[in-house]
Amino acid sequence: MIRTAVSDTTLENKSENLEKSGSVPLADLHALNQDLNPFAHQEHEAKPKRTLGLRLFDATLYGAFFNSTVFAASTAFTYMTKYGNTVGKEASALRSVGNFFYKRRQPILNGFRKIGVKNETAADMFTTVLFSFLDGSIFAAMVKPLEDYRERIAFKIDNLLGTTADNLKAYDAEPKQTWGSVLGGRGKTSLIVLPVALIMEATGGNKKIFYNGGDKLEKLVEKFPTLNAKFTGLASKNYLFQTVVFEAFYTTVCTAGTYLFSRRIAIKHPPSLEYQQKHHMTLPPRPAADATTDIAPADAPTTDTPGTRVMQPAHMERIQTPLRMQEVTA
Repeated sequence: MIRTAVSDTTLENKSENLEKSGSVPLADLHALNQDLNPFAHQEHEAKPKRTLGLRLFDATLYGAFFNSTVFAASTAFTYMTKYGNTVGKEASALRSVGNFFYKRRQPILNGFRKIGVKNETAADMFTTVLFSFLDGSIFAAMVKPLEDYRERIAFKIDNLLGTTADNLKAYDAEPKQTWGSVLGGRGKTSLIVLPVALIMEATGGNKKIFYNGGDKLEKLVEKFPTLNAKFTGLASKNYLFQTVVFEAFYTTVCTAGTYLFSRRIAIKHPPSLEYQQKHHMTLPPRPAADATTDIAPADAPTTDTPGTRVMQPAHMERIQTPLRMQEVTA
């Protein structure tokens, strides 16, 4: 019998250190797995397919939660930026909030007048888009903490749906977001959204697509007297519905841009391992009962039966405990 073992003092020390630590950071687990696997160089290095849990995490965080929240807030804040001095009753808390949003636009409008911009519509549009974007950026702060739990949440979703990846690479390959990547992604999006909105305003595109769409939405609401009555006290019901359609589009574009650009930044500029260990949640261990497999354990007695077999810990066990040495026997 010829027995070949992958043994290395350094690798053994790595395994022992991971066992003593009581936790297995994803980056360490992946690195150790590559070191101990004698067939690592033969593996296909293509990017692992994203799991259903990871895709549902994105749809929930960015689509259902972030986009909806920013849309609702931006619509309200944009309306109050123009008509905030009319909302609520005099001396009420709502009127105080409205006045705050209304007053913040005045310095920008005055600045346009000082530099000779006489087109009030263009100045007003720039102010509207600028504050709409800034208001939405405040809510981007909600994304970063949830991104820190991405792997853990997606892993639980996959376990629930039975779509867990065959190995941890699918989760480990996810970009590790930082405040810099999230806010940077939002900033890059602004370089697209602001110019496009201004060009659309100058060429009549906003009116044709969004303002006219708001007019149609207003007429639709008027067909329902009970619902329409809720808007009769507004200074400009028409402006509100135009804002609804306007924000529905631009908020969605900003959300998509934030998602795509932030992930791209995180891929190009990944945070340090220390940062990942501090801010990103590692995967929870699976129950020992799930670690069953037909592959013989490394310490199983050998037989005289000819043949070659690979003896290594089961994949499920690798999630629960650090990897042991792999051996190839023939």
